[in-house]
Amino acid sequence: MSKADLPEATGKMDFLVSPSERMAELAAPLTGWFAAKLAPARDVRVTSVCSPTTNGGSSTTLFATVQWREREPVTHEFAVRLKPVSYRLFLRDNFEAQFHLMKHLAGHTDVPVPQVHFLEPDPAILGAPFFVMDKVAGDVPPDYPPFHAAGFLFDASLDQRRRLWDSALQTMARVARVDVGSLPQIVERRRDESGPEENLRHWSDSLAWVYGEEPHALLEATKDWLWRKLPKGLKTGLSWGDARVGNMIFRDWQCVAAIDWETVTLAGPQLDIAHWLLMDDFWSKYLGVKPLAGLPSREETIQQWEDLTGFKADHLDWHQVLAAYRLCIIYERVCQLKGAAAGLKDETGDTLGIHQLRETFDRYGIDPLR
Repeated sequence: MSKADLPEATGKMDFLVSPSERMAELAAPLTGWFAAKLAPARDVRVTSVCSPTTNGGSSTTLFATVQWREREPVTHEFAVRLKPVSYRLFLRDNFEAQFHLMKHLAGHTDVPVPQVHFLEPDPAILGAPFFVMDKVAGDVPPDYPPFHAAGFLFDASLDQRRRLWDSALQTMARVARVDVGSLPQIVERRRDESGPEENLRHWSDSLAWVYGEEPHALLEATKDWLWRKLPKGLKTGLSWGDARVGNMIFRDWQCVAAIDWETVTLAGPQLDIAHWLLMDDFWSKYLGVKPLAGLPSREETIQQWEDLTGFKADHLDWHQVLAAYRLCIIYERVCQLKGAAAGLKDETGDTLGIHQLRETFDRYGIDPLR
């Protein structure tokens, strides 16, 4: 696939932070839509629409305050998640699968997720399909600026930081223990293909989708290494895909919702702890920020994850390479969409992900050509 085949970089509803006038324009179509969905409720109206400003970038989330009258007046806060259309960061279209997965997790597991209500496939309402869930009250450690440098966790005591971290790892452990046999379909596996094999195939396809006719030598070598060294016997299991504190909502230092399931797979839970460790490095030392005091070390975090999940991180080297490989592909795609504004490339033209990948190889003494 050539770069000419890539989706366009801009679109009507694809934005991270929207001007207030655009937000105001959405109240009218949403009012009509909610009135139909909430019938026989009366006097339905959307009184405000806004968008988060500190996290996210792969798709649009709106916060809508809706009022209506039943026997008594009701005010409810909803989150509206729009399907990426022209600003498409990922190759896989699993938008509806996210909705059905979250509905299943809320109803049949102890994983805390927002309650989902409606799936709207018609793009005519807001310019893209969307689904609606409850807005969960709480705090999210920010990405911009990173939580290691600012925000409520930065301002917290050492004890509060540790309580939040422990709760986050407990949430990740709950994801790891989900019975995949009862899940709705979230990926399309070939016959006799395991979850880890399907996931690696997907990211191999994503590499070609992003780089097209200009392959990156290190990433091509990494792809081949991952296939050669794919651990035998890796079991199919739920992987959140983007497990990190920036995708959790906290109240009183406890996780009350795990959000953002765009990269969910059946690659197994080791990928989540590998990604967790990689992203924590990214939001601190790779951005030139000193890690917060009071949080457990890398080794302590791995041990705690093993104790909570009952699994061994026995192939962490392979999974960390895979996690870094995925980030390289994602960062390059962000740069294609946002150009220099992405701020992810250095003077050599490499993304921060490439540096993380090289460091991961060095950490484990891996030569990807062998």
